[in-house]
Amino acid sequence: MVFLDADKEGYIDYLEKLLPMARPGGVILAHNINPRMAHPPFMEAITTNPELETVVRGGMSITLKKDKVENKTPHNSSSKDDELSTVDSRTKKAQDL
Repeated sequence: MVFLDADKEGYIDYLEKLLPMARPGGVILAHNINPRMAHPPFMEAITTNPELETVVRGGMSITLKKDKVENKTPHNSSSKDDELSTVDSRTKKAQDL
């Protein structure tokens, strides 16, 4: 968890430096964030980045770094038939024991 309480214009730089170091599930709290006080580039960064989930409450932004979601394509996702055959083979092996 990181708590930002510094010069508001610097928040975007701090975010850019901290984000690569934050693990999925990491939280970045930023103080004095409201429409009148927030630095627009920072607000844009925390609200438009698909890797982040942000809420703003009580003058604080609370940003969660989400787990990366792999794009599933037909080439790397298994079909229901594949899943069922795997379950069937496991069941058969268990019955053979």
